[in-house]
Amino acid sequence: DIGEYLGVGAQMIELRRIKAGPFRECDNSISLDKLRNLWELLSESKKGSDEEKKYEKELKKYIRPMGDLLKDFKKIYVSDNSIDSLSHGYDLAIPGVVKFVDGIQKDEVVSVFSLKGELVAIGTALMNSLEIKKNNKGMCIKTNKVFMEVGVYPKQVKKQ
Repeated sequence: DIGEYLGVGAQMIELRRIKAGPFRECDNSISLDKLRNLWELLSESKKGSDEEKKYEKELKKYIRPMGDLLKDFKKIYVSDNSIDSLSHGYDLAIPGVVKFVDGIQKDEVVSVFSLKGELVAIGTALMNSLEIKKNNKGMCIKTNKVFMEVGVYPKQVKKQ
């Protein structure tokens, strides 16, 4: 595009992504070969040994929880009872919300977490923070992508 704009033509030899979301290439990046080698060393080490702990600690420098990708997203925490529905792709209703950060705007993409801090889903806010706070019913988040496996939090049966 630059060569075309300048009228001289151009050819790309290499394209390198040095930043993606909150992650930068120079921050804790390693080759796939080194990652595979660490995984194999961990797999081959004796359970509970110092060696296993050493390789596990080293791997944790490079393998991050999915929630770390969403650190810049506003967060909503949901009750255990609502997680089964969310894991099936249903939208989030206000009664399932336990707590959330202020400043959520309508149509903003937010992250949805369990009370244990597990990433459940990401979705689009159908209401802003004030509307979620003042209402006691209605859908507040349209689920876009589910990360929680079905069955991790079994469906809760309501007692009569």
